[in-house]
Parts: sequence; C-alpha cells; structure tokens
Amino acid sequence: VAWICELNGLAPCHVWRNIQEEQDQKALAEADKLVFDMGFDLSEDAARAKSQFLANMSHEIRTPINGVLGMNEILLRTALDEHQKHCAQTIRDSGTALLGVVNDVLDCSKIEAGMLTLEQQSFDMRELGEDVASLLADSALAKGVTLHVVTPVHLNLWRSGDPARVRQVLTNLIGNAIKFTSQGSVV
Repeated sequence: VAWICELNGLAPCHVWRNIQEEQDQKALAEADKLVFDMGFDLSEDAARAKSQFLANMSHEIRTPINGVLGMNEILLRTALDEHQKHCAQTIRDSGTALLGVVNDVLDCSKIEAGMLTLEQQSFDMRELGEDVASLLADSALAKGVTLHVVTPVHLNLWRSGDPARVRQVLTNLIGNAIKFTSQGSVV
C-alpha cells in the first residue's frame, strides 16, 4: 500500500488513514443500524407494555366505580328530600362520566391495537345535550357563568351513531367553553 501511494505521490499514512476511516464509517453505520433495530424493538415492547398497563388499570378502576354507582342507585331508591336526591343524581352522573373517562383510556389502547369499534344506535340528541349540560351546570355556576342549552322544539333530534362518543365530544366542548369563559354565558 505504501509503495502504491508513493507512486501516486501520496503519503503512506494518508492511505492507511483513508482505509481506517472507511472501516470506522462502516462500523458506525452497522452500529447505528443495530441501535435503530434495538430501539424499534424496545419501542414495540414499550407500546405493548403500555397497552397492557392501560387495560389492567382500566379494569381495576372500573370495578370500584361500578360499586359506587351500584350503591348510589340503591340510595336513589330510598326516601330522599329534593337536595339529597339532587346530590345523589349528581354522584350518579359524575360517576358515569368518570366511568366513561376510564373507558376512553381503554379505548386508546384499543385504537393503538386497531380494535376500536363504534356503536350504531338511535339516540335523542336533545336529551343527550341536556344531560351533559346538567352534569356541567355546577361547574358553570361555581365560575359565575350561565349555561344555556338551546334546541329548537320543532326539530327532530333523533340521530343514529355512537351516543357515548357524542357525549364525550359534547362534554369536552362544553367543559372547555366553561373553563375558558370568565364571565357571561355559554350557549
């Protein structure tokens, strides 16, 4: 190698350095590929672990929520004054909403796995909107914001779709409207 380099007017160490740099670059490229492959495998493992964790936690949280909701239903069947009944209904509505959030977390893992299915059923949009507004009325009242639900009586608001997803969207929209309204009303 040194003799060839001298014929071309190059120093022998220069050729050796080029060969060494080429070997180093090749080794770095192989190391990069190995690290990328390992990282990809680790990210797949992490995604699987996260989905499994979400599924387990969702199940563990749902069980006591269902217990609270069940006991609250028993409470609602007893003789309550109007204030107590309102409080128990708020517990039911809030617990149902919390259960929906837990189910949404589980849905995230289903989405990642490509297993989420949307329901297709008839529901009354007017009733659903009023239920969501009733659930969020106390938070609006606490902020001094008036919450109005306006649905024209003459319109047929029966729709076909996934009422749980529509409820989720309305809850988020109205909840954010209340959160970011400092005074006045949310319509």
